[in-house]
This record gives sequence, C-alpha cells and structure tokens, in this order.
Amino acid sequence: MLTVNKKFTIVRLLCAFAIAIALSVAVIFAVSEEPVTAIYNLFLGPLQSKRHFFEVFASSVPLIFTGLALGLVFKSGNFSMIADACLYTGACLYTGAVVTAALAIKTSLPFAVHPIVIMIAAAAVGGLIGSIPALLKVYFHTNELVTSL
Repeated sequence: MLTVNKKFTIVRLLCAFAIAIALSVAVIFAVSEEPVTAIYNLFLGPLQSKRHFFEVFASSVPLIFTGLALGLVFKSGNFSMIADACLYTGACLYTGAVVTAALAIKTSLPFAVHPIVIMIAAAAVGGLIGSIPALLKVYFHTNELVTSL
C-alpha cells in the first residue's frame, strides 16, 4: 500500500511531466509553422523505426550518466559543476577523448579486451580531470563552484 509521502511523490512527478509537456507544446505552437506535425514527430517520431528509437536512446545516454553523476555528488553533500562542464563545454570530454583515442590507436590488444581497456582509460582520465576541484578544495580550501566552472 502506498503511503501519503509516496503518493505525493508520484503526484509531484506526474505534475512535473504534465508541465514539461504543456510547455513543450506551447513553445512548438509559438514557433512552428506546422505545429501538429512537429508535436506528432516529438512524441511518436522515436517510435516510427528502430533507427529513430536508438538515435534518441544514444542521445540520451550522456544526459542520463550526467544526472547519475550529479545525483551522487549532491547526495554526498557537496556541490560541483564539473559534470555540467564536462557535458556542455567538453573540457573533460575532449581531453578524455583525445587520450583514449591515442591509447586506442597505439595499443594492440585482443578484440574482446580492447574496448574494455579503452573505456576504463576514458573513465580514469575523466575522473582525474573531474577530481581537480575536489583536490583544490581539500588542499587549498578553495570554493569548488568557482574552480569547477
């Protein structure tokens, strides 16, 4: 049986979805020359083919992992903008990509092991760059918001 707190959480979540959908539809009607087609493509476009579905899924993976990372950071009681910076500006992303691309080209490992090693290296490089604001806070008592921006 659902408690009052869980019912409120579900209602709050449904209200957030309803508001987001209403705002999206309002913006589409405000800017689109064919709003019905645009709304149809927004909601049913990903379901028209496997290719469209997996394109949406592939585009959402970085957002999902960024949300998980920020949830972990906020749950620990800290505040950091490094995940947003890595996603939107690409400082960590590009550095990690360059290092792992070079590693992928220069190493010759067995077929099954190579992608795993490269992904672990990408995570290590991203984690190393992402830990810079935390290290500055611990050793020099700097503000992590300023250093992560």
